[in-house]
Amino acid sequence: MADFAPAYEAMIRNEGGYVLHDVPGDRGGQTYAGIARNMNPRWPG
Repeated sequence: MADFAPAYEAMIRNEGGYVLHDVPGDRGGQTYAGIARNMNPRWPG
């Protein structure tokens, strides 16, 4: 659990925090707080 905080901070920094965004060329496609819609197509968020 000691690694969670630094990993979470890096993820939020790289994924844009709590901003729904679509970045051209990003393999994850549209993401929200690190959740990629194309990896979770039924995610309602």
